[in-house]
Amino acid sequence: MPDQVPAVPEGAPTAPEYVPVEPTPQTVPEVPETPVVEATPGAAVSTAVPEELVEQVQQLVDTAFTKGVPAAVDEARKIGNPALVDALHATLSEPAMHDALESRGKLSVD
Repeated sequence: MPDQVPAVPEGAPTAPEYVPVEPTPQTVPEVPETPVVEATPGAAVSTAVPEELVEQVQQLVDTAFTKGVPAAVDEARKIGNPALVDALHATLSEPAMHDALESRGKLSVD
């Protein structure tokens, strides 16, 4: 094996010289602020809830705080509207709401 690197033939293309490029500032898209959720009965309903379901979801959130989440979910299922169950889930899954329910022991089935 030869110890020399073969010479580049005359006229052969060569790699361009490396020129460092200054990094360009990247813009971070604005994320809409999540509304603060009160952690008590009468708490705010998720902004993801369709307007026509807000009142029903609010009543179910109140049930979750007084009787527990399983009772609220049972009530929502009895109504028979899958969108209502989804809206309840969206509201109860928000971090502040979940933490408040958990701290009050309202998440588990007794």
